Amino acid sequence: MSTLRVDSIQGQTADDVNKYVVQVVQKVDTSTTTFSNSGSSATFVTCGSLSQSFTPKFSNSKVLLRACLGHVATNTADRFAYFRFSGGNTANGVGDASGSRQPVLAFHYFQNAADGTAVTFEYLDSPNTTSAITYAVEIAPNYSNGNLGLNFYLPNNTNAIYIPLAASTLTIMEIAQ
Repeated sequence: MSTLRVDSIQGQTADDVNKYVVQVVQKVDTSTTTFSNSGSSATFVTCGSLSQSFTPKFSNSKVLLRACLGHVATNTADRFAYFRFSGGNTANGVGDASGSRQPVLAFHYFQNAADGTAVTFEYLDSPNTTSAITYAVEIAPNYSNGNLGLNFYLPNNTNAIYIPLAASTLTIMEIAQ
């Protein structure tokens, strides 16, 4: 017979030293989406279907948001793509407002009309709630005309073996404090 002796047993909560992952949710988007903007300012929209309801188990938890956009491309030279999260307190996770500049979490500059890139960014949110929060990845072409393509190569969307299709993800991770 074996004997198990312990000094104390702690429940599943974090202490001041040890943090742990409580839950992880991931949303995957494999659709091909084109985003357009012809106005005088950037208009943010949800990036494909990268929107997910999430309910923290503890009100003092941190929530790590991570976006990985498989491919973002443009068909217009000299353009920016702007990125941010929405939901919770993510409005705090953008650059400072300065004049007429656009506050964003991340951006990419496309010098040429055939440029494309994968984009990854993250933010550690402090939602201070156990109520459901809808987090989303948002994208905006810059202020003037031009398109952005998600998960495909916008300048050449030919159905050919050498033209890839990508997937994009939103990962949400609750970290106990």
